[in-house]
Amino acid sequence: MGTLQFDLNKMQLQAIDLQSEKYTIRTSLHTLVFENMTSHMEDNSSELVISANIPSIRYLFNHETFGEAEALGQGNFKFIVPHSIDGLIKNNSIEGEVTIDKAVYKKDLEIEVTPNSIDKILAVLNNAIAKLRKTENVAEAKISSASPINLSVHIMDTQKDSVEIHTPFAEFPFTFDIWVLGNTNRPLLRGDVTNSNAGFIGVKDVYNFDLNYFRISWSDVPWQKGVFDVSSSQELPYCTETEDNQKETCPINLDIQGTITNPQATPNSNCGRESSSAAIYYNIFLGCIADDTDENTDWNKLAGKAIGKFLTTTANRTLGGEYIGDIDMKVMLFNSNTSNDRDSSYFKVPVSLDRWVKNLSLIFGYTQDQSENPTYDQALQFGVNYTLPVFREKEYSHKNHINPTLSLNGLLISKQYLANTGTEVNDENRIEKNVGVNYTYRFWNPCLLGIGHCETIEPPSDSTDKKTGAKP
Repeated sequence: MGTLQFDLNKMQLQAIDLQSEKYTIRTSLHTLVFENMTSHMEDNSSELVISANIPSIRYLFNHETFGEAEALGQGNFKFIVPHSIDGLIKNNSIEGEVTIDKAVYKKDLEIEVTPNSIDKILAVLNNAIAKLRKTENVAEAKISSASPINLSVHIMDTQKDSVEIHTPFAEFPFTFDIWVLGNTNRPLLRGDVTNSNAGFIGVKDVYNFDLNYFRISWSDVPWQKGVFDVSSSQELPYCTETEDNQKETCPINLDIQGTITNPQATPNSNCGRESSSAAIYYNIFLGCIADDTDENTDWNKLAGKAIGKFLTTTANRTLGGEYIGDIDMKVMLFNSNTSNDRDSSYFKVPVSLDRWVKNLSLIFGYTQDQSENPTYDQALQFGVNYTLPVFREKEYSHKNHINPTLSLNGLLISKQYLANTGTEVNDENRIEKNVGVNYTYRFWNPCLLGIGHCETIEPPSDSTDKKTGAKP
């Protein structure tokens, strides 16, 4: 529906008014819906002005790879076309204001952790960063023969509803206040996107860093030159617990600075151990503060531990319970400087049967000897482990005798040997059977058969306390 005003005396169009209850723009990925939109066009001696008032804007995005997004808001726009005066031509311009009531971005990922998938993920990340940097350089050098359109659009959220991101790598609410300036050949941004002390970054349910502060800011620069300022932290326990630090944690901080096309992550901690970046990343992958972060670190085993955490979390999420224990594995991804007896690829998968039999678990394993002087080719393992319900009382656990456990286990190992007869190489299979009793505990200063730093443990005196009324 619309109206038109025309001056018959001057034979000149003065104004046009249009109204639309609903107008939809749809592509394969994007849907934009305008409701109750009104527009007005007016022509005067100096310029032609087309204005639009849109009280309801809905934007939808859906992509199989990149996820889905939804935004609700409203806006006002003006498109100004200056008339040529004395041969002077001015650029057209767009002015406007967009306010967002709600905006949510979601992306669910089923993370498959294999060497091939890791290569693909790294390739995608590298290509994305390379494209951003290439786009940045092209945007700087781009020169158009056509007259660009000047821009002055204010975009902000109203904080009436949620504006947030939901992905496996980041989940947090945010607010934004941004001006789009410059022109269509070289748009510039001014403003920021901020978050304060809410949400996480990292990998959900595996490596979660609590988001303490998040900000991307622009100061009249292209969007690729936005400046990151991110602060996050994660509380990690100590790998070796003592009576002094039992159940204590230490914060690991992960800060990100730099531009959108060149972010730089800086880990730091002050846990009384080595605080180099390599040592901190080592602790993050381990999931605890370790003591043995030196130059002899077995990075293949560390990578396997990280992949094992992914697999464990994904499997338990799929099964709907804690059925799979910590998967221990090692994959030969890096050139190893460690001793030959450790140069083997392996994985061990513990399966908990607590749902049916308390403290009972199965162990499945595979090992391939890849050392310089291998004793066998490969081995398959199947085992059963039962932890006896003893030594649970607190009196059995003290400074040099922490968390004692007694377990029975049986293990079948099928090893495949390569028998070289001089003329041909034949495979030879052997079955090994191991049955054992394991008693384990952790300590700070060892005491063995009375030798070492031994404490005197006195039995609890319940009768004395009852008589005197003293509290233990």
